Amino acid sequence: MTRYDYFWDVANGLAEDRALRGDMQGAEHYWTMMAYPDPRIKRWPPKRALALASLAARRLEQSNPQEAYRLASESLGVWKLDIAFEIRAKAALQWVQSPGIDTGEKTRLIESARRDLANIAPFSDRRAQADVLLKDPLLE
Repeated sequence: MTRYDYFWDVANGLAEDRALRGDMQGAEHYWTMMAYPDPRIKRWPPKRALALASLAARRLEQSNPQEAYRLASESLGVWKLDIAFEIRAKAALQWVQSPGIDTGEKTRLIESARRDLANIAPFSDRRAQADVLLKDPLLE
């Protein structure tokens, strides 16, 4: 194990520990370190993508769907994770309900949510949740 691998394991473990203890600010600190690591740290795309998806989920909890959508998109640009597809779909569905959103943007976000949910693999542990989301009246 190199010191670079150690960084990813330790940062991920600390983020998970903080989240389980309810210290979301602490968890966000470590997720941010993983999402935007020091340039000297060797990249580990799946862990970086998971950190970005975790930050996106946090933004959803904070009712910031635009930022959640952006972070989930960034996560998917790094590595295709089913959880990131799900979070981006949830962000899109939350965003379309924002006041003042125009019809064109609403249509684009709804189509994005449909595509994201369709991209979740049939054997994924996220599939059942995706099927529930597909029944959202906004997607019918």
